Amino acid sequence: MNKFDKKWLFFLLFAAFATAYSGTITREYHETHEFDGEKVTVETVNGKIFIETWQQDAVDVYAEIEVRSTSKSEAREFMDDVEIIVRRRGDDLDIRVEKPHDKSSGIWDWFSGDKPNLTVNFSIKVPEQMDIEASSVNGAIDVLGIEGRAFLSTTNGKILAEEIAGSVEAHTTNGSIFVDIRTADLKDDVDLNTVNGSIKLALEENVKADIDISTVNGSINTDFPLEVHGKWGPKNVSGEINGGGAHIELETVNGTVSLMQR
Repeated sequence: MNKFDKKWLFFLLFAAFATAYSGTITREYHETHEFDGEKVTVETVNGKIFIETWQQDAVDVYAEIEVRSTSKSEAREFMDDVEIIVRRRGDDLDIRVEKPHDKSSGIWDWFSGDKPNLTVNFSIKVPEQMDIEASSVNGAIDVLGIEGRAFLSTTNGKILAEEIAGSVEAHTTNGSIFVDIRTADLKDDVDLNTVNGSIKLALEENVKADIDISTVNGSINTDFPLEVHGKWGPKNVSGEINGGGAHIELETVNGTVSLMQR
């Protein structure tokens, strides 16, 4: 392909993106649900999830919903069929997005904007002791102050969990992970895993834990008395902190791993 052809291809793609999603509709959802169960599950596809705690036996659900399409009328028609579903199942409360089934899936439909684009960002408040499970595909996950167990997963996005007093499982593919655990009494394991991104875990100085850390392309830094094996290529750390305890596994392929003292 010569330079002239490349310029025209770039122009056509730019024009397609410029005309795509020219119609945008937004709305908000906000409801509070009394809940004295054990676990809250939140699912979205395109969007961020933020979860914090509050001093009430209820779950507060706020969502920002945005639909982009080729025209406002098409975006509005799609938006009319988008629902935020909050459903209790025993001791669990499930929060998810229900959207119209996509009728077209061709790549040109995506370039031209014929396929509406839906983004749903959640901001949720839960009781401190609640277990949580949060998952997205394209979006960051941010959690603050949870004392129960946290299961966090996304594909394209970073994961941030601060002031945590319970266990954490966090998995992403393209994104960094930062977890801050404010208790030395770890009752469950901690598992942090990414492919393309760094991992940082902050622990109390007197925590008791068994440690396994590995990276392929990156370095390992630790504030604790642990020996790093490997100088070039894959690197790993295995050992005990303060006699051992809960199992902590930190693993990335492309990125640095840091185990820090709070």
